Amino acid sequence: MKRTLLLLLGSTALLSQAQAKDIRDQLNIQTGKAVLVISDVAPQQAAEQIKDAITQFAIPTSLNYRPIPSPLPTRPGSPVEQQVVIQGSPATDYSCTGAYAEITKTPPPVQNAFYFNREALRACLYAFQGGVKVEMIFHVMRKTDSLTGGLFNGITKAIRGSDGERIASQLKENIDEIRKKLPTTLVARIDAPGLPVEEPDKDAVAKWIPPLTDAELAAQAPQTAAPITAVPQPQAQHPAAQPQLDGGVDLSVLGARKELAAMGLKFYDQDQFVDAARRNDFLTVRLFLAAASIHPGAPDSKGDTALSFAKDNSEMKFFLTSFAEAEKQGQYPGKIGEAVLSK
Repeated sequence: MKRTLLLLLGSTALLSQAQAKDIRDQLNIQTGKAVLVISDVAPQQAAEQIKDAITQFAIPTSLNYRPIPSPLPTRPGSPVEQQVVIQGSPATDYSCTGAYAEITKTPPPVQNAFYFNREALRACLYAFQGGVKVEMIFHVMRKTDSLTGGLFNGITKAIRGSDGERIASQLKENIDEIRKKLPTTLVARIDAPGLPVEEPDKDAVAKWIPPLTDAELAAQAPQTAAPITAVPQPQAQHPAAQPQLDGGVDLSVLGARKELAAMGLKFYDQDQFVDAARRNDFLTVRLFLAAASIHPGAPDSKGDTALSFAKDNSEMKFFLTSFAEAEKQGQYPGKIGEAVLSK
């Protein structure tokens, strides 16, 4: 790939930002890697079985082949590490240089006006005389805004753990699926940010792949790339300097109250707020949140909460959970209530 996977993901994040006119201004990228060795397997069979193992419903997964070296080397190659800079944020990426096959899996991002989270898995496959070596690289890219970043990062960590824990768990889940298809799979190494390196099958792997020489280690030294910007950063106005609109709906505090009044609703009515969630009316829910006079996590007169009706609407659930947590932390109404709520 001429453009690195991280650069492509960065382009997606910034294009989304430009289209949504949002306020996300902080980018964080974390990368982890697992090294597998699969003995006594044909290269094409390994690639097809691995793709089949990691494929999930409705998640794009691709397999690209390149020429298999002939004769097969005694020791497999490795991806080339590259230090890149995306929108001012340093990151580590890998190029599948010399691989006979490359598999990528790119789930759709999770995002709203404040938060963008994207993950991607890449597997570089190298054939050698003993079988196939697989280097799986997992990226987590997250964009937040400086005002609410701490809140959203805290919620994300509480739900699925730290970035390192998330990366390690995803690598291990994919390894487990690969082992179901290819039982001879050995795990040479799992390396995730902030966690101890794991080498469960190190000794067994050494029997198939001899240690690298000093010259080979030097040849695999990281390459430093010039700073890369995926997409020019859009010139954004300060939120206070422009109307907070979503499809023509004003989501400022005063604007939201006027919108609700025009709909015959009272911006301070907890029952009407919960009823909007019951109807799955996400825009009205956001208007109530923007109007900043209800309690996001509190029950109505019947004992129901808005969150209890958001189980089938992941974006509404994310918003309600976030604002309920913000209220507990004393940030709502206030800073978040004054921020842009448009999608």
